[in-house]
Amino acid sequence: MRGWPFYAENSVVIDAPKSEVWKSISSPGNLNDSHPFCLENTVQKWPGEGSVDTLEYLNGFIIVRKFQSWNEGEGYSLLIGREGGKQSFVEWSLSEINEKRTILNIRVHPHLLSDWNRITASLAYLFYIRPKLKKYLYSVTRGFEWHIENRKKIPRNHFGEHSWFS
Repeated sequence: MRGWPFYAENSVVIDAPKSEVWKSISSPGNLNDSHPFCLENTVQKWPGEGSVDTLEYLNGFIIVRKFQSWNEGEGYSLLIGREGGKQSFVEWSLSEINEKRTILNIRVHPHLLSDWNRITASLAYLFYIRPKLKKYLYSVTRGFEWHIENRKKIPRNHFGEHSWFS
């Protein structure tokens, strides 16, 4: 999946130390307070490599997240998708700007195009999937920023609705 050429990513600078951002993204059930499209984030196993949780979106769509790597204080990778279905590969990473500012980056390698021929997949990715994923990732990264900086639960659809998840 890492070699799959199609991906979308988004980064945000958060006015908080890297350790505080790590605590937020690595806490069990963290999506409940930080993800603007999350109805419920339920933990099956936590923390570390092998962690598993489910995310129910506002529209009732449910996915499972299975953590593949866990680099304490730095980030993690996971497979995400419907139980028993195709999985997208996702990487979360942190970079310290200074002791009070941190970059959160999320990169998604979607499974949606893996069965398509290269030309059709490229067109669908460029004109439909990538713009939708970028809007989604913008909202998710900004949700963590908002939650960390305001110390409150992010309001649902705070950055606008999303046709896939709201």
